[in-house]
Amino acid sequence: MDFGGRPRRKRAGNGIPYRHSAVSQPRQKGIGVSRQAFAEISQKENTVFQQSDPTTSTVGDCKYLFKTVKMTYPFETDPVSRLIYVYIQVDDDIKFRMMFDTGASNTTFDINALIVAGFPVSNVVGVNTVETAIGMMEVDVIETKSISAFGHTVRGMKVQMYDFLKHGILSDYDGLLGLDFFENTEFRINMKNQTIEVISG
Repeated sequence: MDFGGRPRRKRAGNGIPYRHSAVSQPRQKGIGVSRQAFAEISQKENTVFQQSDPTTSTVGDCKYLFKTVKMTYPFETDPVSRLIYVYIQVDDDIKFRMMFDTGASNTTFDINALIVAGFPVSNVVGVNTVETAIGMMEVDVIETKSISAFGHTVRGMKVQMYDFLKHGILSDYDGLLGLDFFENTEFRINMKNQTIEVISG
């Protein structure tokens, strides 16, 4: 499935492409991220903002809440594919483990991860058409109150949701974090040190 324009490399038996070789691995600890696990990750990051007052900017239908600051955050990678995994917070409360896909324009969640986490999936605000290995298909769009990661928060962000399991995709992540999250920011990825530097403001 192409949610942002990058060609797929592997395909499931039903024609839906796997995103990478690791997606065939079943999730070991269930969908979503526990509060304890998220807290431990946050402690490891040990990041502190350098400025006190946030500012708000509006782009399209989204309000971006950010600070003019440059910070560096660690991330983890799949040992085989080297794809990037990140942890995000939705609506200031729900935590998810996402794959950061620099080839995806739009952020997309597995609907099963949203349901298990208790996120309301009935608040559909639109439909997007995406290209898949078996042709074009429609995916629902929902609106979040906020999405936060790497010290950056987007208010009122619209995201896509797609049923991974229904289409034979088994993954150890809850969705794809796309480039739409990083609008109004500058970021640099250091694969050698496994860090991402985010400059917002």
